[in-house]
Amino acid sequence: MVDSTNTTPAPPAANTAAGDWRYYSGDAGSSKYSSLDQINRSNVQNLTPRMMVLLAGQTPAQGGRYAVTRLEGTPIAEDGYLFVSDGWGAIYKVDVRSGTRADFVWKMDPQIDKVWAGDVACCGIDNRGVALWKDSVISVALDGRLFAINKESGEVKWERKVADPAIAETLTV
Repeated sequence: MVDSTNTTPAPPAANTAAGDWRYYSGDAGSSKYSSLDQINRSNVQNLTPRMMVLLAGQTPAQGGRYAVTRLEGTPIAEDGYLFVSDGWGAIYKVDVRSGTRADFVWKMDPQIDKVWAGDVACCGIDNRGVALWKDSVISVALDGRLFAINKESGEVKWERKVADPAIAETLTV
């Protein structure tokens, strides 16, 4: 039963620590807002890069028709680590706690057939990022598989086929 008298939405779940960005849009309410206040209109022009990482998704597939891939997601930040995917769907845990250096902790590569992916993907090779759920990183591979990866070790906890590559179904969620 739905109570139609209470139309006030529940407040979004807050990120657990300052600097965390645990949801695609910042919080469960998709506010796209950060409470961090060190960057503002008076100093934003002074920002400079502190660290960079090159993800393997920019490596072209041998024999494939796409030279590069695209990440169309937002890196997820929790406790000084970034969780991010590359365009081919490989998942990375990156340690950024130092503030000056980015170190790879682990990489989970779903080993998709890159030439096949390039032939059936309608709009290029894309991945739209990851999600965190309890002690897992959730992501998809272009060839129709959904994964739960152990957040600490990078080991695949489970894998499910949710689309059929035999009929050119792909996942980029």
